[in-house]
Amino acid sequence: MEGMENSLQLNDGEATRKKAINWKRGLFLTCLLVLSVSHFLIFWAYMNFETIRLTFFKYDMYGELKFVGFERYVKIFKEFFIYEGNEPNLNMFFNTFRAILINVIIFPLALYTAYSFYKKVYGEKFFRVIFYMPSIISLVALTMAYRSMFDGNIGGPVAEVFSWFDINTNKWLDVGLPENTQMWTLIYIFSILMGLGTNVILMSGAMLRIPQDIPEALEIDGCGYFREMFSVTIPLIMPTITTWSIAIFTSVFGFMMQPMLIAISGGYQNKMMTIPWFLFNMVQSQNKEHLLYAATLGIMFSVFMLPFTLGIRLLLERVTPDVDF
Repeated sequence: MEGMENSLQLNDGEATRKKAINWKRGLFLTCLLVLSVSHFLIFWAYMNFETIRLTFFKYDMYGELKFVGFERYVKIFKEFFIYEGNEPNLNMFFNTFRAILINVIIFPLALYTAYSFYKKVYGEKFFRVIFYMPSIISLVALTMAYRSMFDGNIGGPVAEVFSWFDINTNKWLDVGLPENTQMWTLIYIFSILMGLGTNVILMSGAMLRIPQDIPEALEIDGCGYFREMFSVTIPLIMPTITTWSIAIFTSVFGFMMQPMLIAISGGYQNKMMTIPWFLFNMVQSQNKEHLLYAATLGIMFSVFMLPFTLGIRLLLERVTPDVDF
């Protein structure tokens, strides 16, 4: 009897302990769930719903919201998608998509550089640090240093070299000149150099996941450097390339800092301005109507880009091989 009582007491104690553990675990999971759901409801659902709702209103002369329906959408559609002779908006629209061209140029450079690192070229570790260095330095500092290199007024090194050939690089920085075409070349060069490091790290990470047995077997079979790259390595990292390709089209939404910090001004007929930069300026103005205008333009631009992004994703998923290792 005494043994049975002790056993029952142990069972009761074990049950109580398990209940306490389950209660604490449930409380912990509930707190995490409440935090996640609250964050989603407040910072995504509410903010996006309220932003979309406000685009159908405008502020009257008394500062009160007045429902105007699709009036602002129609206005922006005419200004940015029909243009009606509005060259500045046309320039902004096409400048925004220069981000895609920049990334297309970066892709083969990043892919070949990453493959060189993967094959352990001489000085590989040193060059990895050099390529990644721009990613850990402030973009503001980098653009200031880059712009100063072409500024002859402060003795920029590149400006000094070009001055030997009677070339005035200060004209390249003057975006107010209608004939200035060099500024976008400078922006291209900077964006490619600064964007190369991150993409090299991305591609290198994908290549390092390839089992070591594969390159060893290819080496034994006498497979050449480029044959291995195009026939084996690239197909094995296609899921990463697919993700990166989709990111190319979403990069247009963030193409603002490079032209803004290098060109400083939108220039003649907004030749340097992009839509994200324009939205930033509208929000910075602190004008309530400008805020609603920026929100409406942002929504319309997102809707415009959505089918292209989804189309590229579906296309790449069809042609991308299913890789598992």
